[in-house]
Amino acid sequence: MTLTFATSPPLVNGSASTLHLEEATRFLENRVAAIGFTNALPALVNWLRRHWPHVFNGSGCTLPTFNINTSPSYRTTASSELPASLREYLTKANALDLLLWQRATGMSNAIKRSGPH
Repeated sequence: MTLTFATSPPLVNGSASTLHLEEATRFLENRVAAIGFTNALPALVNWLRRHWPHVFNGSGCTLPTFNINTSPSYRTTASSELPASLREYLTKANALDLLLWQRATGMSNAIKRSGPH
């Protein structure tokens, strides 16, 4: 197996840009067969077992399915206690991450409907 790495666009003022978002999106579209999220890890494990049973059923290849926080409260409780200016800064700083997550969620749903590519 040969690993290849894309050359990332340079950071602008130490931050990612929309070029990084587009590169990450292309990577997901062209190089990833399945996308899963830790907040839905059991569903991902079940999906992997259905689509690649020779890998995930009885071969010794496992994914951790313990210590999963299923409560959404951990996402909002602490952030509501932050000053509004810091919440605004963090929202802006993570805007590209949120866009990538939204794109990946859409891709994940499409893969689940049609199977791996």
